[in-house]
This record gives sequence, structure tokens and C-alpha cells, in this order.
Amino acid sequence: MGCCLMALVGAVWPRIVIVILALFTQVMTRGFQGIALLWPVLGFVFLPTTTLAYALIKVYAGSIDSPWLAALAVAFFNDLGQLGVFRRQSLLTRAPARERFVDPG
Repeated sequence: MGCCLMALVGAVWPRIVIVILALFTQVMTRGFQGIALLWPVLGFVFLPTTTLAYALIKVYAGSIDSPWLAALAVAFFNDLGQLGVFRRQSLLTRAPARERFVDPG
């Protein structure tokens, strides 16, 4: 039960922060100024940590330069990890391959 709760909190917390910043501050508005509303909405749904990092970097750093690009890449790979892109099956849990039946006669 605790593990499922931690996974749920880990998946939801960036979206909660985005909603709080959008309601109570101008960070999301200034971060996506001049960009169509579609991109922040898609980011909220599919890549929330990347969306949050992009808005914060644009507002507080002004532009996305080399060190900030690395921070944005870390947020992006975090989102991909939460989506399960890097998930592999272990050798112990993989279903055994079917053996071919060879008729000896």
C-alpha cells in the first residue's frame, strides 16, 4: 500500500506544483509568454516535470543556456522514466521462450 502511495505522489506532485504556481503566481504565465496555450497543456499532461522546469528556468534565468539546458534534460529524462520508457524485463520475470517441437521421425 505504501509503495503504491509513493508512486502516486511521485507522479502527481509536479502537476500539483504547476496548478499552485498557475493559480497563485505569474510564473507559468511569464514562463510561457508568447507560446500558444497548447504547449503548456500538453506538457501538463505528458511531461509535467519538464514543463515545470522550463517555466522556472525561463522566468528566473531568462534563457535556457548550457547549465540550464542540462537541468532541463534531467527533468525530461525524469519524465521519460516515469512514463516507463526505460523499463526492461529482468531475466527472472521474462516468460520462457517457446521451444520448437521437432518431430524425430
